[in-house]
Amino acid sequence: MAHRLSNYLRAYRVRAGLSQEEMAYLLGLSGGPKVSKYETGRRMPDIRTLIAYERVLGVPASEFYAGLHHQVDRETRRRAKKLAERINKDAQRQQRAYKLAGLAAIATPAAAESDLPQWDAA
Repeated sequence: MAHRLSNYLRAYRVRAGLSQEEMAYLLGLSGGPKVSKYETGRRMPDIRTLIAYERVLGVPASEFYAGLHHQVDRETRRRAKKLAERINKDAQRQQRAYKLAGLAAIATPAAAESDLPQWDAA
C-alpha cells in the first residue's frame, strides 16, 4: 500500500498556480500564514474553510486528507462490524435487519457514496 501524506493541500494549491495569499483570499481567511498552518498540519481547517477548499480547487476533502480519510474509514468500518455483531446477538432489537443492512454497507471497504445507507428520520 502506498504511503499517504497527512494532507495534500499544498500540492493542490501549487498545481492550481495560487499563492498562499491568493488562496487565503479565496477561502475568506485573514492571510497566507493560516493557509501555511493548514498545509503543514499545524491546524485543521474548519468545515466552512474545507468546503471552500473543495470549491476553489475542485477536489473532495477526502483527497486533501487522503491519509486521515483512509485511517478514519478503516476505524469506522471496524466499529460498524463490531456494532453489527452486538446487534446480531440481541434478538430483541427493533429494526434489526434494517440496522444490520446499513452497517454492512458502512463496513464494506471503499463503499461508493451511493451505496451508503440513507437513514430515515422516522
